[in-house]
Amino acid sequence: MRPVMKAMMKPNKTMDEMTDALSEPGSEPVPEPASEPASEPADEPDPAGEIDVFVRAAAWQPFVPALRHHAEYLWQALKLPSGDMGLVLTDDADMASLNATYRNKAQPTNVLSFPAQDLTPGEMPATAFSLGDVVMAIETVTREARAAAIGVDAHALHLLTHGMLHLLGHTHEGASDAGVMEALEIDLLAAVGIANPYLREAAQ
Repeated sequence: MRPVMKAMMKPNKTMDEMTDALSEPGSEPVPEPASEPASEPADEPDPAGEIDVFVRAAAWQPFVPALRHHAEYLWQALKLPSGDMGLVLTDDADMASLNATYRNKAQPTNVLSFPAQDLTPGEMPATAFSLGDVVMAIETVTREARAAAIGVDAHALHLLTHGMLHLLGHTHEGASDAGVMEALEIDLLAAVGIANPYLREAAQ
């Protein structure tokens, strides 16, 4: 299994603008849930991506199955080759430390992306690869969800989508790049029944 954040790279910017400590007790990867015998063949193929989930804040625990499933869905929807990625579910204190270390901002943020490779949008490795790591902070995600009057789960799935696109080289540095990235997010979320989050933000 790939060590999470083995080779740290500069993170992409977060929506509102890891470290070796993950070996501490309580940060072991959450195992895949045991699957029960199916009475019929599965409709969907096994995911090509291995999602290593690290829970560093207990409040994330109820959201782990949905987040893992969504990451696997994104892997297939984006037609990524076999590979792996890390999803680190932490708290504001840990996120503030990471944000200070890698972005010189001593405050928590909702999501950080640490790409394992320097990809450009649309570029896909031909062979198995490590995509990188997405880190999210439970207090900030919860606070933002409540302010927007939406579910924490829906907001977390949006942030995971946003973070994975950053791992694939997408940015929102300029209006053109931001438009491409937002359109991808909207389509990917709509396919799982989540409304356009940018319409909601514009209305606030």
